[in-house]
Amino acid sequence: MATIGIALPILHLGLSYAMSRFFPSKEDLKIISKDFSSIFLLFLVFTGSISSLIYFYPSPLANAIFEGNTLIVKLVAVILFVWCTDRFLMSVFRAFREMKKYAIIQIVTKYSEISLAALLVLLGYGIIGAVVALLIVRGGLFVVLSFVISKKIGFSVPNLSNAKEYLKFGVPLIPSQLSAWVVNTSDRYIIGFFLGATFVGYYSPGYTVGRAVPKMIGSIFLFVLTPTLSEYYEKNDMSRIYTISNYCLKYLLVISSLYIIGAVFFGREVLEILTDPVIAENGYIIIVLTTITGLFYGIYAIYSRFIILKENSKVMGALWISASILNFGGNIYLVPRIGILGAAITTIISYLFVLVGSLYFASKYFELRIDTSYFPKLIICSILTIVIIIGLTRYLIITNFYIDIILSSGFYLLFAWILGIIKKEEINFLKSIASRS
Repeated sequence: MATIGIALPILHLGLSYAMSRFFPSKEDLKIISKDFSSIFLLFLVFTGSISSLIYFYPSPLANAIFEGNTLIVKLVAVILFVWCTDRFLMSVFRAFREMKKYAIIQIVTKYSEISLAALLVLLGYGIIGAVVALLIVRGGLFVVLSFVISKKIGFSVPNLSNAKEYLKFGVPLIPSQLSAWVVNTSDRYIIGFFLGATFVGYYSPGYTVGRAVPKMIGSIFLFVLTPTLSEYYEKNDMSRIYTISNYCLKYLLVISSLYIIGAVFFGREVLEILTDPVIAENGYIIIVLTTITGLFYGIYAIYSRFIILKENSKVMGALWISASILNFGGNIYLVPRIGILGAAITTIISYLFVLVGSLYFASKYFELRIDTSYFPKLIICSILTIVIIIGLTRYLIITNFYIDIILSSGFYLLFAWILGIIKKEEINFLKSIASRS
């Protein structure tokens, strides 16, 4: 899984992201079909070549990672080709904003993989059975996706000259995806090297929980906003683009503010439930700090789309490469000196760098018109919620941990509604946008 995860952004050549940028602006299905067939052929040749190389020469990878098991490497090579192809075909649904179909296919696929893998392992086939289960499910998905896409847009005679526009946009995104992987994972490796595996255990749960909700929202923005904003941009409907981005920012801040407050007051208890008191004691500060990185990522996800609209993917690559160097260097310097706290601080700085850089370049291309009128109300809402939490946890101690979370969240949303931060017409507008997906 780790090998496939690293290989995906390279083998896709950024073409799946290019589809999300360019397909929404094209109305003629014949043109879309010809473009898709061209880049799909290019993708198949490139991915097939790399997978074949791994399959027929498995020893180097087997000796380096899989303890000499060449059979596993050969299976990985086949799965790599099938998995990458499935992901590429799935990008068509994203480009056409058919998110419900995308979600249903993903859910069915994941549960099928888990169920079949569990069955084969319990029947005594071990890790080979688990890998074969993955291959069977992904192979079946390939057949289904090929049939659905052939019905939707069809396959045409490829013309590789049509792929130049997509390659020009997609290839510069490869370094950004690999660099983002470095930013997200290098801290664990460096903590393990300098401090040992125990401190990785202290750091990882807080890091994962702290980023969970804001990062999830940011990932949704990255997934949905590219095709949505691209469609309006080609129609020169900038007012709709500004409205969508401002609403996304508002509700990201509303949810993230509540999540940050929850991390401060309830983070230790959450970690105790998920892990144990020792990890909770050492990792509590990490869960608080990484909520901030999740917020930064969410804001970046919104305003980096403006750079994508201008098709300047090289800027994205440069930002993430710089952030990965900053993150790696900062971790090497701070982790030996102040421990896991240094890794959290470095991560915040790296994401802040990417956020500020994306805002800078986005503001060069567009007049962003960021709505800040609700900021004072959001601060008041947060302060009132903090007062409620202090009252519940220190003075009204008859309530338990779960009741405190539910009550404080309810009061927060009530205050946001009373102060006019949350508005019915805005929610309806976002629903109307989502219903088109």
